[in-house]
Amino acid sequence: MPMHIIPSLDRYNASAGAWNCANNNPSAVVHPSGKVTLMYHGSTCDNSLKGERLGLADADHWNASYIRRPGNPIISPANGTGSHEVAKRRLLPLILG
Repeated sequence: MPMHIIPSLDRYNASAGAWNCANNNPSAVVHPSGKVTLMYHGSTCDNSLKGERLGLADADHWNASYIRRPGNPIISPANGTGSHEVAKRRLLPLILG
């Protein structure tokens, strides 16, 4: 039976209306250095924002604490990037650096 590892983000004390108050659906990229970049779906805890928002978090290795990158989401309806097709074109350079 395969082992499943579920990364968790740092403890976050955001307001209920923050775009990343709640998060789910993590996807990870492991860099050659062993560091990990995690992309996650963020949403408000009070349901005040609609649409897809994606954020990034980083860790020194797969079993370390994942620290959210500060600022606005990298994908958001507010900046015209809230679709998967646009996301693919914008995300790879951000993640792979």
